[in-house]
Amino acid sequence: METLNDVIDYSPYFSGKDEPPPFYHETFDLSDKLFIPVDDFSLGEKLCDKPKEKMVLHHFVYDSAQNRLLRNNFSDGIVSRKTASPDNLYRQVQNALPEVNRGTIYTVSDALVSQTLDLLSKGYAVNFFGLGTFRIAACGTTDSRTGKIPLTVKFTPSEQTKLAVQNVQVAETVCADYVGNISSITDIKTGSTDFTLTAGGAVLIKGSRLKIAGEGSGVWLVPLSDAGNITEDEGKWIKVDSAFAYNTSGRLMFTLPASLAAGTKYRFVLRTHCPAGHMIKRMVETVSGIVTIGGGGEN
Repeated sequence: METLNDVIDYSPYFSGKDEPPPFYHETFDLSDKLFIPVDDFSLGEKLCDKPKEKMVLHHFVYDSAQNRLLRNNFSDGIVSRKTASPDNLYRQVQNALPEVNRGTIYTVSDALVSQTLDLLSKGYAVNFFGLGTFRIAACGTTDSRTGKIPLTVKFTPSEQTKLAVQNVQVAETVCADYVGNISSITDIKTGSTDFTLTAGGAVLIKGSRLKIAGEGSGVWLVPLSDAGNITEDEGKWIKVDSAFAYNTSGRLMFTLPASLAAGTKYRFVLRTHCPAGHMIKRMVETVSGIVTIGGGGEN
């Protein structure tokens, strides 16, 4: 097997006397190579008679076909947001079994993952060491063109796994934040995204948690105070009454009133009971940045 890799060959420069070369392309024949962790050179010496000729350090190998590093997990893991990473688990196993080489732990874990995926690809459900079962399940409806049913994988935890979390204490409960996020506002007539809009023209708002639904929901153009804040007197708010061309969590598209005066500044206020695609009891309000009505509106 030959693979084209972007590499830096540091081997002549380990003494620190010379500067490493810049990136270059070179083709390597990796068919008889052993892939060894960069911090476990001794493992290669045990596995082959000519480690310097037959070993490739993981740290330097780049798989251009997959566009990712083959492995670079040979460092202590850091738990982020209380989610244990693979490195955290590797470290836990190594602490529990100090007589087992770290490279062996990585190799075995890779084999477990690949064999689990192989069994799933063959249609098997997989009981993962008593923790629970990965099973194949239908997802959606049959594709009328291909006749295929889309599939997904679901995990059913075992009683042992459920029991493990029974004594976990909840530090705090936080209500989900359903406030929408507006990433862009586009004037369809001009294509402008600089928050300058055309009276009587169509507007496309992109973002997340934007869908308008439920009693009292809608989109308003709200006049501003001298400080740029929205006017609290809702009697002065201008509701967008046009039908939505798009009304999804990610996109809203509608037509502005033609009566808006050029040069007037507003903020959009979006109110909805369905920001994340399902109805909730409370009203969620999202406020945009300042938009300006430009000239050239519809006559």
